[in-house]
Amino acid sequence: MCIIVVKKAGIAAPSDEMFENMWNHNPDGAGFMYTANGGVCIEKGFMEYKDFYKAYKRVEGKIDTVQTPMIFHFRITTHGGTSPENTHPFPVTDNLSVLRKLMCKTSLGVAHNGILSVQPRSGISDTMEYILTQLSTMKCINKHFPQDKYFCKLIENEIGGSRLAFLDMEGNISTVGDFVTDEQTGLMFSNTSYKTPKYWTPTKSVCDIFDLGGTVTLDGNKYSDYGEFYVDKKGNVYGYNWEDDMLYPSERAELEGGAKYDSKLAELMPYCMDISFEELLDYEDEYDRCYWCGEIKRKDKLEHTEIGMLCEDCMAELER
Repeated sequence: MCIIVVKKAGIAAPSDEMFENMWNHNPDGAGFMYTANGGVCIEKGFMEYKDFYKAYKRVEGKIDTVQTPMIFHFRITTHGGTSPENTHPFPVTDNLSVLRKLMCKTSLGVAHNGILSVQPRSGISDTMEYILTQLSTMKCINKHFPQDKYFCKLIENEIGGSRLAFLDMEGNISTVGDFVTDEQTGLMFSNTSYKTPKYWTPTKSVCDIFDLGGTVTLDGNKYSDYGEFYVDKKGNVYGYNWEDDMLYPSERAELEGGAKYDSKLAELMPYCMDISFEELLDYEDEYDRCYWCGEIKRKDKLEHTEIGMLCEDCMAELER
C-alpha cells in the first residue's frame, strides 16, 4: 500500500503532520511533481524523511505552492525492490532510462497506488511496466489521454482497485480510481493513511491494559481485554480497528491502525476487575497475573517460579 496526495491549484500543501504520518505509514521512499516553466518537474528518490522534507522546502522557496498544482507520493514496496529509482512519480514514457531518473522535466507525470496485474521485467515495479507498455502507448495516440473519459474508463477497467493521478504541463490533474477528499483541507488522498493515528502506542500512553484480563471497569466504564487497548492521560481508552488493518504494514498495524474504542462492542468475560484511572497508573508496577489460574493478584501475593508468577493457592497445589 502507498499513498498519493493530489493538491490542486488554490489549495495549500499538506501540513508537516500529514507529511510525517504518510511517511511513517509508507516509508519506502517518496517523491513529488509540480508544474513549472512550461513542464512537469519530478523530484523523487527520497529514502529518508529529512531528505524529502528538505527538498520540498527548497521547492517551496522557489514556487507558490498554493497556486501550483502538485502531486505527492509515499511508497510501500510491492514489486521491483526498494530503491530510489522505483519511487514515484514517473514521467509517462517508453524510455526505461528516463523512467529511472530521480529528477526530470516531462510533459506528463503519473503516480500509482495499488497493485497492477502485470508481469514486470526484472528490477522494475509493476507501475513502471504499466507505464512502459500501456500508458506510453496511450500517450502516443492522444497526448491528453488522461482527460479523455474513454481512455480513463479503459484504464479503470485494467487497473482494478488501483488509483492513478496524472499531472500535465498545463497544470491539469486527472485521477482514475477512488480518492478521498479531506473536507478541511480540500486535498485528495488515495487512502486515509494521512490521518493521525488514534491508536496509542506504549510511548504515547500511560500504560497498556494488556494483562488486566477479563472485563475492566475503568471509572465506571467497562472494557474487555483483548490485549489491544491503551489508555491516555485523560483516561480515554483506544483499541485496535481491524477494518483499518490493511492500511498499514503488518509489523506496525497494531501500533498505528486504530480508532477510539467503542465500549458497546466489549465482550463480557468471566470475571471483572474494578479499578480507577489513578489506580491504573500504578497497575503494571503493583499487579500481575497468576500463570496457572489466570487470576490477577498484587505482586507481593505472587511468587516468581521457573514457569512464571504463581499465586499462593497454585503454589500450594504445586507443592502437593
